[in-house]
Order: sequence, then C-alpha cells, then structure tokens
Amino acid sequence: MLNFYHISVIQFFKSSWAEVRAGAAMFIGFLLGNLPKEHFSHLNTGTITKGLVMLLQDPDPVVRVKAAEAMGRFH
Repeated sequence: MLNFYHISVIQFFKSSWAEVRAGAAMFIGFLLGNLPKEHFSHLNTGTITKGLVMLLQDPDPVVRVKAAEAMGRFH
C-alpha cells in the first residue's frame, strides 16, 4: 500500500496546476517524515528525491518552497 501512495503522488509532480504540484510535494514530505525508518526500504527514495529536486526548479515560487519544505521533513 505504501508503494501505491508514493508512486501515485509522484505522478502529480507533473501536474499543470501549481497547487497540485505543491500539494504533492507536501504530501510526500509528510509521508516520509512520519514513516518509520524500517519502511524506507520499501520505497524508491531515488525517484522521490529526483522528483522533489525537479520541483525545486519549478517556475512557480510556491512549488519551489513546498518542495524544499518537503525535503526538510525527511532528513
């Protein structure tokens, strides 16, 4: 189920709506920030990180801020 959530949310990183991209970044940040460390092996963290780095370069400043916040939640 966890794999389903993160794969589904990553698809929203490419939305044409900035609000959706920002929300997807925050969702993944909250998910990973509250996930016990033993479950990280079930996720493709490389894909998640790559998507968030892409959002850090988004034209919309709100999306960039939310991507940075999301990354800060799962340090």
